[in-house]
Amino acid sequence: MLYAYCKLTDEQLAKLQAFEQRTGKKVLALKEVGLWPDRLTQDELADLQQLEQDLGCLLVAVLA
Repeated sequence: MLYAYCKLTDEQLAKLQAFEQRTGKKVLALKEVGLWPDRLTQDELADLQQLEQDLGCLLVAVLA
């Protein structure tokens, strides 16, 4: 299963930030998404890794 960032309301964000201030911990708000990672060939993986470097972000191939 994969996860994406949650879209928090202002009230939810304030509660999360209060928790972070109280505990000194950083917290990511994530939600489960109904996608599964796909398998790549060695060539596809190399291409995807190059694209990650070009774009400056993590990329995950998923089953459609």
